[in-house]
Amino acid sequence: SFTAEEMISAVNEGMFELIDVLSINRHEAEAMVPGAGYETPVETLIDSLLRVNGDLCIAITDGGSGVSVWDGVTLHTISALRVKAVATSGAGDAFFAGFLCGLGSGMQTLSAAIMGNLVAGFSVTGRDTIHRGLHRETFEAYVSEHNLEFPSEVLSFLSV
Repeated sequence: SFTAEEMISAVNEGMFELIDVLSINRHEAEAMVPGAGYETPVETLIDSLLRVNGDLCIAITDGGSGVSVWDGVTLHTISALRVKAVATSGAGDAFFAGFLCGLGSGMQTLSAAIMGNLVAGFSVTGRDTIHRGLHRETFEAYVSEHNLEFPSEVLSFLSV
């Protein structure tokens, strides 16, 4: 993950050649495309990143709009969970943590992104940048309480 200000220097210094998974927010992705703004299609942003490293697994978060994930074949769009947000600072980091946990546990990219989306959605319901109540039992209750449906890989990971 790189800030918008770090994106171009990270490319120029060859860092993108050393990574497999990239999770950045939309503003950071826009830094890769001269003149890009919010109206720039996410496909254009993904293409610019793939020109630097064609093997990247890419997640571009976009706040309350959700996340776009490139798995090497398909671009998936996942809507943000509709929750009562208390504080949104740290939501992108929470997404990436859940995404990496999913990938690290062997989930397919889309399921891992859905896991990241769940972690981010839960994270913003707390007042701190790191939700202190984040663990399996609270996720199980959260999923049940909100009647959320998830892929079996995610439910199995959460033991729901």
